[in-house]
Amino acid sequence: MPASPQELETIARDLKAQGWNSSVVARKMIELHGMDEPRALELVGGLYGKRVSARTGDTTSALLTAGLLVAAGVGVALVTWQLDDDGELGDLLWGGLVLVGAGLSRGIIALVNAGAKDDLRTRRD
Repeated sequence: MPASPQELETIARDLKAQGWNSSVVARKMIELHGMDEPRALELVGGLYGKRVSARTGDTTSALLTAGLLVAAGVGVALVTWQLDDDGELGDLLWGGLVLVGAGLSRGIIALVNAGAKDDLRTRRD
């Protein structure tokens, strides 16, 4: 049975009291409590007194993760390349390059998906 509007508002107020920002509260109301996106944005926007987007931060966090993977991969590859005198650390070098590739692919996917308007209730990132 779906929650009543009063129950949903209470849930949103509790999430706000726990310190979540407006985008996270809106996303939780959509994904966890099954609200329609426009209703959730209206409810959370009223609580926070500003315009709210449930999608804010998706691309940024994905690009930061991608950047960290690339940096870690480059670091591992460079350190391995510097320390590998007798060829025993070749697997670590390849591992670093795999991390670089994984980071680049995540970054490309994040940029391609940046404009996607899919239903947040069915997303599984």
